[in-house]
Formats: sequence, C-alpha cells, structure tokens
Amino acid sequence: MINWSATGYNFVRFVIPFFVAAIMFMLKTEKRDHFVLRLISGLIGFAGLGILVCGFSEYLKIGSWFYIHFFLVMVIGSLFIWFTNKISIKESLFFIVAAYNIQNLTDNFNCLIFFQAGKPSSMVFNWLIFLLPYLVTYPCYYFFFVRKINSKCSDIMDNWKFVAIFSIVVGLVYLLSMYATLISPLIFGTSDDNISLRMYAIIACGLSLLLQFNVFNNTSLEVEKKSLEQVIETENDNNLRNQKNYELLSMKIHDLRHQIRVLKTKTDSEEIKASLDSLEKDAHFFNTSVKTGNSALDSVLSDRSLYCSQNNITFSCMADGAKLSFISDGDILSLFGNAIDNAIDAVEQAPIEKRNITINVKSSNNFIIIRFDNYCETLVEFVDGLPQTTKDKKDLHGYVTKSIAFIVEKYKGKPVFNQKDNIFSVNIAIPIPE
Repeated sequence: MINWSATGYNFVRFVIPFFVAAIMFMLKTEKRDHFVLRLISGLIGFAGLGILVCGFSEYLKIGSWFYIHFFLVMVIGSLFIWFTNKISIKESLFFIVAAYNIQNLTDNFNCLIFFQAGKPSSMVFNWLIFLLPYLVTYPCYYFFFVRKINSKCSDIMDNWKFVAIFSIVVGLVYLLSMYATLISPLIFGTSDDNISLRMYAIIACGLSLLLQFNVFNNTSLEVEKKSLEQVIETENDNNLRNQKNYELLSMKIHDLRHQIRVLKTKTDSEEIKASLDSLEKDAHFFNTSVKTGNSALDSVLSDRSLYCSQNNITFSCMADGAKLSFISDGDILSLFGNAIDNAIDAVEQAPIEKRNITINVKSSNNFIIIRFDNYCETLVEFVDGLPQTTKDKKDLHGYVTKSIAFIVEKYKGKPVFNQKDNIFSVNIAIPIPE
C-alpha cells in the first residue's frame, strides 16, 4: 500500500526542490525543437514518475538502509533536462550532480532549523521555516555557479572523465549519508535529526559543490587558454606571411620608382612626364613606411598608417623599435596589430576631426613602456580589468583584448586598460631581460 501522506511529504521535500535546482540550468542552455511540447510532456512524466518513486520508496532499497528512490529521481531529472535541451547526457549529468548537492545541502540546513525551532506552532510558520533556507541558498547557488555556465562550457562538461569523477564523489556522499542515518541513533542515541549528522551532510555537499565548480572553472580557463594560444598562433602565421609580402611589395615599389625616374629622363613629352609624375606620386604613397629599428613593428605600423591616411584618421607614432628585440616578430605583429585595430574601430565611429590615434614606445627604468591612445565616445564596460566588446560576436571579438593581455603577460608584463574623458588608453609595461 502507498502511504500518500509520506509520498506527498517526500515529493515536496526532495523532488520539487531538486527539480527547481536542476531547471535553473535551463536558463543557460539552448532549447530543443518543439520545446513547449517537450516541456509539458516532460513535466508530466517527471512529476508522475517522481510520485511513483516516492510512493514506493520503502520497496526501493537495498538491505535495510540503502534507499535508491533519491537516485532514481536524479536519473529521471537528468533525462528530463536532456529531453528538453540541446545538451548531451554527460552535460545533463553534470547539472544533476550540482542540483543534488545544493538540494541536499539546503534540506539538511532546513532540518537544523526545524531541530532548533522545535514543533511549529502553525502551518504558516512551518512553511516559512521550510522555504527560508531555499530563499537564501538557491539565489546564491545561481549567482556563484549557474550563471557562469555558457555555450563555451559544453566541451568541458561533455567529458565522461570529468562527469564520472563528480558522479563518484556525489555517490560517496549519498552512500555515506545513508549509512550515517543508519548508525546515528546507535552512536548518539537520538533521531536522525541530530546536529552532527546534518552538519556532516552540509559540509560534504558544500565541499562537493565547490570542488565540482572549482575544477570546472580551472578547466574552463585551460580550455580558453588553449583556444587563445591557437588563435594567436594562427594570427602570428598570417601576420608573418603578410610581413614578408609587405617587404617584397616595398622592394618592388622601390624598384618601380627608380625605373620611373629613368623613364622620365628618356622622354621629352610633357604629357608622358606628367603621367610618370603621377605614377611616381602614387608609388611613393604606397611605399610610405615607418622606420623604428624593428622590421616587424615597421611592417604593422606602415600597414595601419596607410589605412589611416586613406580613412581620414590622424596616426601619430613615436617608437624606439630596437628596444623590442627580445619580443618575437609574431608577438609584435599580433600585439600592435590588435591594439591598433581596436583603436581604428573606435575612432571610425567619431567625427573626422576627432579621429586621432597615438602610439608611444620607449624604455624607462629597465622597462619597455608601450602606450596606445585613441578617441572613444562610447562608454567602455570593464570586467576583471579587460574592456568588453560592443560588437555582436562577443565570443570571437573578445579574444582581441585577451590576446593582448596574454602576449604581454607572456613576457612578464602588465597591461592596463582605461578610459577617461573620451580617451581610451592601453598602457603596457614589460621588463627588459637582463
């Protein structure tokens, strides 16, 4: 026979809070086709199976103490999340493991409050005590853990090794909780609501949750670092090819200017001379180059200077490129190219008279000091010291400032981004190797 009173109690105490914790992740995931239909049918299925599992909980145990109905609810919840969202089973298990931890932590916190408060004086008071811990822990759970999940995290969670580790950890917490419930009356001579048992469960679930997301965050950083390194490596290869092409083009233009001057001496036609003068002027324009004492820096500055001159942007540079000899050509091309491109993007939104970009490279007290300044009317948002892009493709464009910081930190330097009085600045200090 099903004890409907006990069934309702277990459903409200465990299944509903667990479900709420699980579906929080649905706010951060892409939904499957026909989501509404899937959601409705999934909710009906989850609720029905949840009631059945709770109703037959006394029959769903191994021995006299190991209940498996909680485990079955977790499996059902995992299938529901997978059924309604475009995620893998492994990602769904990751969410369910976290949901179990926070639900179990809060439930035991709840028991501590009930244990201290004694028998409730009214049903309203009973519900207030029941809801209070959830109103505290669940918002914290969302703020510190759930909101950090995004589309880039799929590769991390979609990993059997990663999910298996935390499933085992939660399994051990589950097993020890059941066993502690069995032996608690033998040790303490009290009911299972004793303080020691509940504190153990709170600490175990809290540590498990922290461990899960700490490893997740560290893995996220490693994945992002590897992606950034791949982007920079590809960018460096392209920049080095462009530099070689630029140097070859400069040589050809130099030869062309010389040939034009020779041709001008061999004709008396004023019309031909005028045409040759115009051609020489154009060749001189495209051969305008910056000389800093570093070929890689010369290449990127000359290329961007040419673009700026064609787009009514004032481009000023004072650079002692020889001081950058310890930085690889690829890193120079990426660092300066990305910083200048960011500046160009900003000033192109400004009136022509305010389209100014200045660059300064100098040495001071055994440091290379690099500074980029440009006009920027848009208020820039900063997160962890890095400016956030206003472009639509945030994931892609966000690599630009991260790559600048990555390259600078590679040489033990420090980049500082700031904005003041409509001037956006990038200040970089890199120690000069001894």
